[in-house]
Amino acid sequence: EKDRRIRFENAPRFGLVGKPLEMTYRVIGTNNEAGSVDVRVSVNGEQVSVERATIGQAMPLQVTIPGAGR
Repeated sequence: EKDRRIRFENAPRFGLVGKPLEMTYRVIGTNNEAGSVDVRVSVNGEQVSVERATIGQAMPLQVTIPGAGR
C-alpha cells in the first residue's frame, strides 16, 4: 500500500445537501505503473466508500453531501 496522486478532472463547483454530486477522477501512477487500486473516499473526515480504480484511467464517482460545509 502506498500513496498516489489523484487528479479530479470533472468536479462541480458546489453541491446541495442531500443531493448526489457526480465527478470524474484519475489515479496518477509513477514509473509506468499499471493495474487497479482501491481508492478510499471520505467526506468531512468520514469514509463513505471504497472504489476500485484503474491507474491512468478516468473513473466516475458519485458522492452525496451529508450536511452544510463550514
